[in-house]
Amino acid sequence: MYRIPYGKTYLEFDLHAGMRATVVESKKMEPLADVQKAIAEALAHPIGSPPLREMAKPGDRVCIVFTDITRSSPDHLLVPALLAELAAAGVREEDVTLLCGIGMHRPSTPEEKIAKLGADVVAR
Repeated sequence: MYRIPYGKTYLEFDLHAGMRATVVESKKMEPLADVQKAIAEALAHPIGSPPLREMAKPGDRVCIVFTDITRSSPDHLLVPALLAELAAAGVREEDVTLLCGIGMHRPSTPEEKIAKLGADVVAR
């Protein structure tokens, strides 16, 4: 029996006779002590690129792609930080599009978008 993470739950399955699988686990890391500080630091000092605040300018049209509900990523923290950087650079809110990257998954529901981004961001 295999059990793999899937969104906030797990998928459990068996393989047919003769099939093999290897479960590859990611490296264990200590949680960040201050996630907001780490995000701010990454935005202020990106690797190999000028900061977003310096690259973006008034009149730019921007698309931010965020993950769907099947991906465990802190979009509710990342997207507001990106929006704040864009606003600081003079990019108007109406020039920013948020796009849920669903790939081959079904479309996200409004409730799932709120769960991923927070009600304030979705209301924009």
